[in-house]
Amino acid sequence: MKTIYGYFFPNPTKKLLKSYFFWVDFVHGIKSTEDFKKKLQNIQDVKVYKNSYGRFFLNLQEASSQSEQVEEISIKEVLASETYPLFLLTRLERITLYDKDDLKNIPKSSQLIWTTIKDIEFHMILDNDKLIYPKENPFRFGYQIFRDSHGLLGVYDVETEHLALPFEYKYIKAFGNILIISHNEKEYFIYDLKTKRLISQVKDTLGLSDSLKAKIDLSKIELSSYLELIPTLKTQSDLMNYGLWGAKVWAMEVPSGYEEILADANMGTIEWNQYCSADIFDMSIELPVNFKKKNGEYVSVGIKHEYLTLDGECRERLSRLQDIFTESSKTERIKSFEDLLVRGNLPDDDRVVPNYLKIKNSQYDDVDFSNNTVNEIVLLTSDEFNELVSSSDNGLLFTYLATLSKKELERFYDYNDRVVKLADGAEMSSREQFESAMAGIDMSQMTAEQRARATLEMPLMINFAKHIYHKITDFLEYARADYFDFENETFMMYEGHLSKIIWDEMKYIPNHFEQVLEYFQGFYDENNEEHRTFFAHLCQRFGLLIATLNRLVVITENRDSSLNWFTGKMVEYELVGSAEISLSQSKTLTTDKKLINFLTLMFAGICDENEENYLSNLIYVVEALFEWYPVNRVACEYAMVEMMKSVALKKVNVQNANAFIAFFEELPRFYEVLSFEKIMELKELVNHTLATYKPQDNEIFENKEVKNKLILLNYLIDMEDLYYDAGKK
Repeated sequence: MKTIYGYFFPNPTKKLLKSYFFWVDFVHGIKSTEDFKKKLQNIQDVKVYKNSYGRFFLNLQEASSQSEQVEEISIKEVLASETYPLFLLTRLERITLYDKDDLKNIPKSSQLIWTTIKDIEFHMILDNDKLIYPKENPFRFGYQIFRDSHGLLGVYDVETEHLALPFEYKYIKAFGNILIISHNEKEYFIYDLKTKRLISQVKDTLGLSDSLKAKIDLSKIELSSYLELIPTLKTQSDLMNYGLWGAKVWAMEVPSGYEEILADANMGTIEWNQYCSADIFDMSIELPVNFKKKNGEYVSVGIKHEYLTLDGECRERLSRLQDIFTESSKTERIKSFEDLLVRGNLPDDDRVVPNYLKIKNSQYDDVDFSNNTVNEIVLLTSDEFNELVSSSDNGLLFTYLATLSKKELERFYDYNDRVVKLADGAEMSSREQFESAMAGIDMSQMTAEQRARATLEMPLMINFAKHIYHKITDFLEYARADYFDFENETFMMYEGHLSKIIWDEMKYIPNHFEQVLEYFQGFYDENNEEHRTFFAHLCQRFGLLIATLNRLVVITENRDSSLNWFTGKMVEYELVGSAEISLSQSKTLTTDKKLINFLTLMFAGICDENEENYLSNLIYVVEALFEWYPVNRVACEYAMVEMMKSVALKKVNVQNANAFIAFFEELPRFYEVLSFEKIMELKELVNHTLATYKPQDNEIFENKEVKNKLILLNYLIDMEDLYYDAGKK
């Protein structure tokens, strides 16, 4: 009888949950995209959902929980596309795994809810305001924000295992028990989960006053939220003052390559070992975590704030800290000797301190924001201004606008009227949007430090917006200049993917080359004249690189591949003879051709086991990629780290050592066109790699014919820009 009842009156929650289990079972055992596509052939009638950007959702409720507009699409339609299978596989790589036994006894009164943590979509089941699925609660403490199928937010008390705030809100920002909430994203209120009372209404979501911070139960706050409330940490004494030095933490993710060498990649301690110092960590975005290695030694690694969770005992220690948010405690903190060595802190220190370092070191005493103007902003084109708004923290922009006189603010509004163009369909003009937003900001909540920081950071953001807009525009035009001259979307897609790999996904060479050529092999018809012409074009552009990658796969893995198929066809069509790449000629080519040539020579060096050739061409690859930095930032920074690791691990000759040092001698040129955040990320990457792999310790740097390695060490003490400026003069 129960079975018949269930047939006619199915449980909607259980049905949704089964859709997840279907895909968990489906992806089991899949080892390649080709395996995935073959398996999809058997379920062509199954439906999934896709938004306009190609992002996939496994059911309509999951999409609705994120307020996404989606269309239903069958697997048959997915298979008809060259790119959709890859997009769907990307979604399935992030699917949550639970035990099927949890399906038992799920009542109809229950509902599915979602939360996103580090790009992983967690789906759970709530019934009578309590989580019943999965049985093992994955959260350790405090409060967790969830979404329901209508995209409304609620808060779950993890420790009492009960819904603390119903699903009624469009906006929730949690600082432990103190929340900023809104039903309509127009009016915002402060709510205390501990007392279950509204405290006050606020004009914006920029932050909390010290009196509100004092109400937070620090034993229930996420570490990343705690770090938002305190000044940027810079020294060991700062970490000690705020209860974090020596604290045990759980790490959700460690940098690539560390999982293999760490005894436990999930647990470490906030501190650094004797080989490190505060200078190599950018604690505005990461904290130093000391991990034990499998060989018994310890290594200190920078881990991003959002990937760290404080252990329970350490959270209790935080809750016992007294008066950390009072003004007196801030002013009474004595600068350590370490603080005095920061550029600009000594009384007779006349070295120039650029804006980004003043922000990093919180050196705001001499910043005058009373005469701020919009002189630089009103010179921006509409496109440049839109780039500024989209690429910067809006809180920064509004804070800067709040420092302006009425006359300057009116100049800004007038500029928006005259110059700034919005996308078609915008309900309010640019001026109206800014006037409305500014009217809702409580200026009294902004501290002098926030205004000073905005004054320093805005020129960096303006330069970055101008630079990145034109760099992206130029790069798109440049990168497409060598494309096949047919208006064939499929041809453009294959060539585009190969081009994207060398410019954007370098770490995946040769694997992604092989995957793209697998699809191309299935598409290619050698009896089609247009296909043959396109093949010849690909051969002319990528042929030698593909042949070299095929050689690498044969040597290292001794297997057949699509790379081998493409190479064989080149030989069969007599498209490649005994062509060789001239190093001197390559240096004179456009960046695209130069980059492909240097990549070919670099992989040839690996095949030939010639470390000197490998390293010299890797350095050329890095220099070629950085011609378009930061548009292709991921590829640039990956290649730079590989170069640093290679210098640390290999025997290096004088020529390569000098080329290596010369690169870092010139790298600070980018500080003139990067935002504060991007400068800090680049510096942190260099410093972290210097501390971890120590390329500066290679014996070649003791050779008198090699440039001084102090050029490298200057990065650890924030002096690298001084050396670069001196060189320019």
